[in-house]
Amino acid sequence: MSEPIGVTGVRSAETQALRDRRAKLFPRQRTLDDSGNPAPLGLAFSGGGIRSATFNLGVLQGLAERGLLPHIDYLSTVSGGGYIGSWLHGVIRHKHDGDPRPAATDLDPNRPPGQPESDPIAFLRKYSNYLAPRNGLSLDALVIPLIWFRNMILNQTIIIAFLMATFIALLAPGALLHQIAIDAIPISPRALLIIAGLVTAVAVFKIGTGLRPARIEHHQ
Repeated sequence: MSEPIGVTGVRSAETQALRDRRAKLFPRQRTLDDSGNPAPLGLAFSGGGIRSATFNLGVLQGLAERGLLPHIDYLSTVSGGGYIGSWLHGVIRHKHDGDPRPAATDLDPNRPPGQPESDPIAFLRKYSNYLAPRNGLSLDALVIPLIWFRNMILNQTIIIAFLMATFIALLAPGALLHQIAIDAIPISPRALLIIAGLVTAVAVFKIGTGLRPARIEHHQ
């Protein structure tokens, strides 16, 4: 069992891997600083479903058009960004044996489209319906409404629970006074006035904090 190398060892190994990558992809270009260390370049894709994937595809095509795609060392993705990110990794890995330079040619937005079997962009457009890739009635098509119903119930449960908690909090002082009156618990009028005053003060304070100061502009 090998010994842990620690944070310093991991950083050294990572720096060396970046050096090797730069030397392999850009043997005639200077991509290191004066100390011989690479300046890492990362790209992050946010989520947003198929809309995020479509937008991020345009970003990748713009980077490829300017020759910047092979210079990206790290790619961080989530949700819809993960969809287009995994597609990019698949193109680089399976079609070009891990070399991102020819993948930039596949992403060039100015070239004419080809057949889906050989053109990654055409393949992506043809099979972009990743939730239900099979046409017609299929198990995937039946699962979609179930997923939608589950997510709707989860979202509505959170909203309903919040509204119920707010409603109970607003009714609590009145319900307490009503219960005191019904049970004929001996309580002095002064205490009732104090409770009513506190409730009124809280209400006025909350209303006041919600108001924005009026801004008057003088025009000459």
